[in-house]
Amino acid sequence: MILFLNRNLRRIVLFALGMSVFGSVLLSDLAGGEAFWLRGVFLILLAFSATFVAMMLVALRPKYRGYLELAGASGLLTTVFYGLFPGTEARIILASLACFVLIIMLMKLYLGSDFARNAGKKRTFTIRNSVDLPYDADDIWHFAIPGMSGPVDHVMGFAAKYTPDPEDPDTLRVSYAGGRAQYDFVFLDRKEPEFCRFYYVGSEPDGTILDGVVEISVTMVEPGLCHVSTLEERTGQPLGRVIERWFDNPLRAAQTRLHQRLSQHTFPNIPEHSDTNGWAA
Repeated sequence: MILFLNRNLRRIVLFALGMSVFGSVLLSDLAGGEAFWLRGVFLILLAFSATFVAMMLVALRPKYRGYLELAGASGLLTTVFYGLFPGTEARIILASLACFVLIIMLMKLYLGSDFARNAGKKRTFTIRNSVDLPYDADDIWHFAIPGMSGPVDHVMGFAAKYTPDPEDPDTLRVSYAGGRAQYDFVFLDRKEPEFCRFYYVGSEPDGTILDGVVEISVTMVEPGLCHVSTLEERTGQPLGRVIERWFDNPLRAAQTRLHQRLSQHTFPNIPEHSDTNGWAA
C-alpha cells in the first residue's frame, strides 16, 4: 500500500485538487449559495470523492492513470475560465464543461504527438530523491545496488532480472516491465558501501532508445542510521513520458521498496558481498 501511494500520490493529489476546486465553484453557484461555508462543504466532499475515484482507477485500471493528471490540470484551468465568465446560465455551464473536456483532449493530443516526442529526444531530464534508513551502510549497499542481492531484484520499484555479462564483470543485462524493456547497466564508479555510479542504455516497450546515468550514495548519519540519495539523468525520453515518470515518482518508489526489503531480511543470512571483480551477488 505504501509503494502504491508513493507511485501515485502526486497524480492523486492533483486530480483531487483540480476536480474539487472546479466542482465546488460550479456546484455552489448552481445551488445559489453565496456563503463561503457552502463552497467549503462542496470542496471537502468532492476532494474525498475524487481521491477515492483516483485510487480506484489506479488500482483497477493502472494503464489509464495518466488521465488523472490531465483531468486535474484541466479542472484548475477550467476554473480560471469559469472565473472569467461566472454565472449559472446553461450556456456558461455547458461551455465550462466543454472547456474541461477540450483541455484534456488537447493535452493528450499534444503529449502523444511527434512534436512532443521530438522535444524530449535530445534533452536530459534529472530527477532525485533521498531518504533516511535505520540500517548500516553495508546492509543498505547490498540491496540498493542493482544486481547485488541476486538475479532478481527491483529497479525503480519494478521487478527486474539481472544477467551478468560473461565478458565484462562491470556490465549487467537487465530486463523488466514483463521482459519488454531491455537495458545494459555499465558500472562506472563505486566505493563500497558509500557510492555507486552506473551508465544505462536500452529500449522501452514502445521502442524508444534511452540512456543516462544513475548515482546512488549512502552516507552514515550516525551508527545504525544512513542517508540514501539517488540521482537519475535520462536522455531521449518523450515529453509525455517525462511527465508521466514525474507523477510516477520512480525514485521514491525504489527507496520505499528498498526499505521494505531491508525490513523483511534477516541480516546474518546475507551472503558475502561481491568482490572487486563482480557486481552480481
